[in-house]
Amino acid sequence: MADPRSPLADIPLAALQTNWSEAIGVTVNVTLKRCMFQVQAWPDTIETVAQSLSSALGIDVAFNQRTVLANDDVEVVTVGPGRVLVSGGDNAAFAAVGEAVAPDIGAVTDLSHARIRLDLTGSDSAFILSKGLNLDFDHERMPDGTVHASGIHGVPIIMVRRTRELFTLYVPRTFAAAIAEWIGEAAQDVGVAFRN
Repeated sequence: MADPRSPLADIPLAALQTNWSEAIGVTVNVTLKRCMFQVQAWPDTIETVAQSLSSALGIDVAFNQRTVLANDDVEVVTVGPGRVLVSGGDNAAFAAVGEAVAPDIGAVTDLSHARIRLDLTGSDSAFILSKGLNLDFDHERMPDGTVHASGIHGVPIIMVRRTRELFTLYVPRTFAAAIAEWIGEAAQDVGVAFRN
């Protein structure tokens, strides 16, 4: 069960929302309660696990894509060789995948307590993220649905580009406050608003 207390509860978000231009160039929406789990296939079972996941989730899962696969309720993000992050749904999805992926073909690990989701939206979202991520944010080179596993100041994050101006960061819960503070500082010149 995910910790109901926000990891951002002890930092003054209002203080992070200062800006010089009185405008809001980026809005950060924090999603805490979300079913999230990782599925790891063994090297010789990747296709079997992909088929099992596809059946359990109703999404055509492929481990070789660096894009988001989704239906109305669940999304699957490839985060490494034979490894995906499943987000959304509910505990029933976790249970279904746990039954579909037997220990001899892979592992299913609940991460609901370990990561939170930060959605950055606004005309300056890519500009803000480019201050901490060494990636090319040109829309042609990083189209919608692109996934990157990277880091901001040594904190591992998974970033998904959803649209030209909307990015999702999956952040380790223990470093969520540090990342929120970094976003606040990086966005001072364009303005930032945090929404829980």
